Amino acid sequence: MYGEDEQTAEYVAATIGEGIDDIDNMTGKPVVVSVTTDNAPVMQSAWKILEREWSVCCNGYTSHALNLILKEVLKLPWMSVVLTKAVKLAKGF
Repeated sequence: MYGEDEQTAEYVAATIGEGIDDIDNMTGKPVVVSVTTDNAPVMQSAWKILEREWSVCCNGYTSHALNLILKEVLKLPWMSVVLTKAVKLAKGF
């Protein structure tokens, strides 16, 4: 079970930052240039801290964004009709 502090951008950024530091210390030079996470609001806030404090580029992963977009598109009434017809067509083969 996670505590409340573990759900903050500061905590997330510090935890990821420790991982960046560990990797950089193992290699003897800064090698981490990018951090990819999901697009949760706490992560987006953590990106700002990581970009400022660790000079890395942060971004969300595209598949997560695409999944979120498709969920919203499939809520459209006309898309429901299209999806139903597509499923019937696919089952016919």
